[in-house]
Amino acid sequence: MFIVLQCRWVRVTIKMKITIRGTEEEGILCVNFFRFLFFLLLYVLCLFGLYLKNQYKPQLSWQEQIAAATCAKFESSEPGSRELLLYQAETKPLADFVYGLDLVECDIPVSDWQYRVTYNCNEICPTCQEIVVLVGDRSLSIDGVLYTSKPELPFQKVLEYFRDKYAYYCQNQ
Repeated sequence: MFIVLQCRWVRVTIKMKITIRGTEEEGILCVNFFRFLFFLLLYVLCLFGLYLKNQYKPQLSWQEQIAAATCAKFESSEPGSRELLLYQAETKPLADFVYGLDLVECDIPVSDWQYRVTYNCNEICPTCQEIVVLVGDRSLSIDGVLYTSKPELPFQKVLEYFRDKYAYYCQNQ
């Protein structure tokens, strides 16, 4: 008896010698049982493969998380300022700017932040992981890690960008 499994690239032939004492119907039942056992094993292996695939979830960098953010809350520390809730299309320019900054880690604290941007804020997206960007006079903090710009780009330019974006969003909301 031969069992032939064939797909586009592989052809597997399994030779089995089955000695059956009994009727022809018992032999057919035996072959059907082996066929069932084979497909059951194949099914279990596929499920195990899917399980293993879902176990590996790569950690995204903060740049990738910000670029993929669906919403943001933009705040200013100025008295009388308001919170701005931004959605995906509105967060894109701000996320692209932060993503494109050439930052270096530093030890300059952000004591009094001037602007705070909370990407994936829980007010809009309760199941998302928040990423908080605090912008100070000489540095910014992204989820607690302090950064400043390289000497080629004075940090005042970064601060001006956030100031201009905040003013723009205030006028257009």
